[in-house]
Amino acid sequence: MGTEIGNRILDYLTVREKINTRFTNIVSLLTFISTTVWKYLFNHHCLLLKEKDDNKEYMLNDRELQITKYISMPKELQYMSCGSFVAGIVQGILTSAKFNVMVSAHDIVDESNRKSLTILVQSNPK
Repeated sequence: MGTEIGNRILDYLTVREKINTRFTNIVSLLTFISTTVWKYLFNHHCLLLKEKDDNKEYMLNDRELQITKYISMPKELQYMSCGSFVAGIVQGILTSAKFNVMVSAHDIVDESNRKSLTILVQSNPK
């Protein structure tokens, strides 16, 4: 879900932002997603985090994502994340830039009971 939108957003924003180079590094593309794409979609930036133990895992974290605040899931679908659509957009952007990735969305609740969405990006999955 959302992968076709990600493909179109990458095309649109690279033309709009006048980016003439191809993204050859996944970190530069994830930085572009966490700043420019997130600002275009949600009107704010998200955090780009790198997994300490694994060089091939990155996380996009957003505590203010409006798309997940006003959706309540039924009890039988509690395991499902409302951020899967956003993860699909990220997957569409990365796959249209020819990166072999697996993207998943996870709802995280911190100590102060605040929800945040973490999108896990695994490059070169097995």
